[in-house]
Amino acid sequence: MNRQGIFSSCLGLLLLSFAGIGEAQEKSQRNLSTYTDGGSYELTWAASGPDELEKIKERVRTFIWEQWQRKRAAYISIRDCTEYPEGCADSTTLTFYIEPDKKGSWQLTEEAEHYVTADLNGGKEARERAYSVIFTNVEKVKPEEAETCFSIFSSKTEGKSYTFLLRFIYDKSKKDLSRNCMIF
Repeated sequence: MNRQGIFSSCLGLLLLSFAGIGEAQEKSQRNLSTYTDGGSYELTWAASGPDELEKIKERVRTFIWEQWQRKRAAYISIRDCTEYPEGCADSTTLTFYIEPDKKGSWQLTEEAEHYVTADLNGGKEARERAYSVIFTNVEKVKPEEAETCFSIFSSKTEGKSYTFLLRFIYDKSKKDLSRNCMIF
């Protein structure tokens, strides 16, 4: 299995461990015409290369942070694609929604959808909503401040120099961040 295949398998297992952490607003209830659209990005390791991937992640972090700070309803998507000779046959799409909850408190909702082509899945195409997670706080942190959190895309372990990372927190009332946050 190549690096990307291992990465996607590990990412899928880790992300599924967050399943059921919160009940997000259903997509049908969102009027996306009132949200700022941050665009859609594709993380294709072999085609993009590590430098381009880091630039994409930096743009996504910047968008999320700016919308969170301004308390603007917004969304942005990232598609992580495992490449095969036939193209992208196995992918996970993460969509982040910055939005108020029913009580007016701001939250970051992360929804994941997984897709596998029929060629990889015994002749049957599979699309499924893998999970939805609600974070009650977003913090801008330096890489050295992110050690206690689970990291999406191994951001803090790749030896890169980052301007900043984002820490998504499930429950801001808890002092102990271990198992209560995720780094992006």
